[in-house]
Amino acid sequence: MRKTIAVLADIHGNLEALEAVFADMEQHADVTEIFCLGDLIGIGPHPNEVLACICARENVQVVSGNHEEAVLALIHGEAYPKRSETIRAHHEWVAASLDDAYIPWLTALPRQLTLEREGVNILLQHYHMKETRREFPIWRNPFEPVDYHPTARKLDDFYEGRAGVWDIVCFGHHHPVHLFQTEKRMYFNPGALGCYHKPLARYALIHLGEGQASVELREIPYDKGKVVEALYRLEVPKRDFIVQTFLSSKPPAAYVSSYGGNIEKG
Repeated sequence: MRKTIAVLADIHGNLEALEAVFADMEQHADVTEIFCLGDLIGIGPHPNEVLACICARENVQVVSGNHEEAVLALIHGEAYPKRSETIRAHHEWVAASLDDAYIPWLTALPRQLTLEREGVNILLQHYHMKETRREFPIWRNPFEPVDYHPTARKLDDFYEGRAGVWDIVCFGHHHPVHLFQTEKRMYFNPGALGCYHKPLARYALIHLGEGQASVELREIPYDKGKVVEALYRLEVPKRDFIVQTFLSSKPPAAYVSSYGGNIEKG
């Protein structure tokens, strides 16, 4: 028997991109489960709407990412991670905007999921973590620093001797797509769904059967301009940085002053 699961990573408050992906997914009736690899919120302008969209589906499982945990640290009055100081004002805006109903749900999210489907063992997490750091609070940096030049050998070395025996390790956090197949396992990052320089929302389908797995990468067009416009219309803090760094766009004309400078109050 074959089974197909969907894997999403790094939605980042981008409702337009998420809705495009779910619309595309409706064309694949064989998708039985959806897994989200964290960072549902932060960066994009619609945290509550994204969470509502995710929570409305019964077949979705989610792990926590560093953005959720940084925002929750502010909400719970806990230490805030130094790695995130450059976007603290943005996280404060997310924390203030967040519907209280989602706080217990976000707080209860696990950092890892392990599962077996059709004879394939899968580990899902936001990013790589050493066993000794799995229970660290977010300010103590449980996730490894981003490796901007990953290789199959480095990944095999990192997971050597780990307690679990996995055929696939799924992760996000670093926004490009990664796909490494070694003699030991597959390492797979579907790419950020909500942060991409192109107006495309990325996700993946993993087709499983008889102990084998194949990955189908999908890129779905969406209106990125609506996301950029919403960031400025809602005066989201750090919007200039977000638009330039994560969306490779420019401010909408209506939000640029006559002298060409950005009008940003947040």
